[in-house]
Amino acid sequence: MSRQNKLYKRSRLIFLIAYLAIGIALFPFFRHELNPDALSYYSIAGKYAHFNIIDAINAYWSPLISWLLVPLFWLQIPVLIAARILMIIIGLGIMYVSEKLIKAYTQRYEVYIGAMICITAFTATYSSIFFSADTLFVFFSLLLLYKTIQWQHHFRFALHTGVIGVLLYYTKAYGLPFFILTMSLFFLQQLIVSERKSRKKILVTYAKTIGVLIIGVGLWAAVLSISYGYFTLGTAAKYNHSIVKNGTIDHPTKYLGLIPPPNESATSGWEDVSYIDIEDWDAFSSSENMKIQLFLIRVHLLSVWHFLKHYTVLSTIIIFLSGLFLIQRKWQMFRHELFRILILGVSLVSGYILVLINFRYTWTLAYLLVFAAVFLYDSFHDHFKPNKAVRLIIGLILIITFTKGLYFTLDEHWRADENYHTLSAEIREYQIKGKIASVGEITTSFCISFLNGYKYYGDVSPVDDSTALAQINQYQIDYIFLWKPFPEKEYLGNYTVISDTIKGELLILERQ
Repeated sequence: MSRQNKLYKRSRLIFLIAYLAIGIALFPFFRHELNPDALSYYSIAGKYAHFNIIDAINAYWSPLISWLLVPLFWLQIPVLIAARILMIIIGLGIMYVSEKLIKAYTQRYEVYIGAMICITAFTATYSSIFFSADTLFVFFSLLLLYKTIQWQHHFRFALHTGVIGVLLYYTKAYGLPFFILTMSLFFLQQLIVSERKSRKKILVTYAKTIGVLIIGVGLWAAVLSISYGYFTLGTAAKYNHSIVKNGTIDHPTKYLGLIPPPNESATSGWEDVSYIDIEDWDAFSSSENMKIQLFLIRVHLLSVWHFLKHYTVLSTIIIFLSGLFLIQRKWQMFRHELFRILILGVSLVSGYILVLINFRYTWTLAYLLVFAAVFLYDSFHDHFKPNKAVRLIIGLILIITFTKGLYFTLDEHWRADENYHTLSAEIREYQIKGKIASVGEITTSFCISFLNGYKYYGDVSPVDDSTALAQINQYQIDYIFLWKPFPEKEYLGNYTVISDTIKGELLILERQ
């Protein structure tokens, strides 16, 4: 092993250890983190762990991250600790693949070090603050980028890339169109830069890749279709599109009132929204709908721009210079790795802007910006030959701008959701159990219900009093969480207060 390889190997080990150390150090401050999406994944994982496969099959929540939790559940590790362990493990994968990509993109050790500092900071932050399948999505999307650096026209390459596509789909349903679009553009790029005699091999490899994808996706699609009684690849896209039909996000919990859990072992209706009857809309059905769709695209593009600025205030400059860098190379730009980074980034956001965008959906872009900055820094070095002081100043500026936003992200989530655990502990003293509804505070009530093992039917406050009364009677609600400002409602007439005011914000009412 050469001296340089030993240097990189030692540096990789140091960064992996640093990532683990940061993750462990941050653990006590984020161990209480709860969010409705995570609670659904936890509940589904619990079903798989107890071999309740029928109820575990879910068309809205893709299965892979729940499957990965199952071994930790079998080891009797508490759910929130298991979740943090899994996020740290996935982060290790992201670190490893990112290091491989950076090493492939630059031969300058100082650039490698600067980029890895940013990658370590990103990964430690995102794996700590939120339990989300999007972290796993980052790993597979970067793995796809790495696996396609060296194109090989044989079945093993098609098998590997096809399996990555399947795993992206098993991570999030959006992974399927994302993979098809990305790989199609990658293969088109190869057709452009290859010699005519190689194009047939490229097309055959593409067909094999899609074949592997169809087999893997088809297996889960068959399971879903049998379970739900109709053909489906997943219901996330339909649901997410339906809730933005007015140009704003309108979850059914905002207007439907109580929603029953989809099965006996579910905590709430949010565990599978496939069963909630909400009407989808078609952008092409009317000019008004098309205006709404165009409005959503504009709003979502603006959101993406804000997210990019959060990753680094230099994001606009990096993207502009990257475009200029490629354009100057004319047809040679199709051969450059920066062009494939651009393809991956555009493919990632192109589907989201049509439906729904969220900060965590774009985490992959943070890594792509670092990779782009690596190429730009190398180009600057080649053209201007800056001295050591200038290189150091530029490197520090890039590192600071990439990591500055992470401080605010950590601060926003610091000791988040501890209140849920405190409230749930106090509520347990009243030894209640059964069906729960609330008047207000739907997210808090949901999290408390998960922690205490209740069945949560939702918030009745969005509907009128007569509808609320009918729903409460229909579902035979045992207890109601009445949140401050403690409104007096006629539909609460059959309920009696059984608690003191908990934390100055909650009363528990029991059905008489």
